[in-house]
Amino acid sequence: MLKLAGPPAAEAVYEELRTLLTRLPYTPHLRVVRLGEDPASVAYVRLKDRQARRLGLSSQVDVFPASTSQEALLAHVVRLNQDPGVDGILVQSPLPPQVNFNTVLEAIDPKKDVDGLTPVNAGRMWMGLEALESCTPAGVVRLLKHYGIPLAGKNAVIVGRSNLVGKPLAALLLRENATVTLAHSRTQNLAEVCRRAEWWPRWVGRGSSPPRWCGLGRWWWTWASTGWGRMKGAATSWWGMWTLGWPRWLPR
Repeated sequence: MLKLAGPPAAEAVYEELRTLLTRLPYTPHLRVVRLGEDPASVAYVRLKDRQARRLGLSSQVDVFPASTSQEALLAHVVRLNQDPGVDGILVQSPLPPQVNFNTVLEAIDPKKDVDGLTPVNAGRMWMGLEALESCTPAGVVRLLKHYGIPLAGKNAVIVGRSNLVGKPLAALLLRENATVTLAHSRTQNLAEVCRRAEWWPRWVGRGSSPPRWCGLGRWWWTWASTGWGRMKGAATSWWGMWTLGWPRWLPR
């Protein structure tokens, strides 16, 4: 199993981003919207805001109570869409139960969609058209390219079909001419499916090594796990995954 370190790849992206920023006649401004005090969301948002500032970007976090209504959140998103000083919008998930995340995504201006999750960007990505790509999947592909991992013609098994990672990662790997299998909780004989993989990203659970239910697999596979918290030596840390995909929204 090949283990890939995230920080060197992330630093390469940071350098590209710093160069890009010096060529812009303005400082891009990111607005992150968070509802409530979910510990994971608080940590994610703090990291995004901190990293943006370190790279010389302008960043602001808008925090609302967990009791905020969907109508109030949508009104705020509309204001951000209409604000010419806002270049990127990110609504942190998960959201409280009274707010439908998909409805919020549909309200975000696709040109300011930092997460690359709006229906417009997701659809364009599946069609192979230029789009703002989902950050974590884009980070996975960038990580593999950084280490010269070939993708064309390879068998990639993705465990997890979420709109955040699994589905957009499948689209990006198909664009790289990989042969993609998208497995999930209802997949039969999952261990056998995983054994056929030469490249295996997962977005289920936690851990630093492939879970036992996926079998042994091939010794030459590449494994990438994306998730909350630092992985112990395998794949990238979660901050590296997010940052690797992020610079795509910058140019106006």
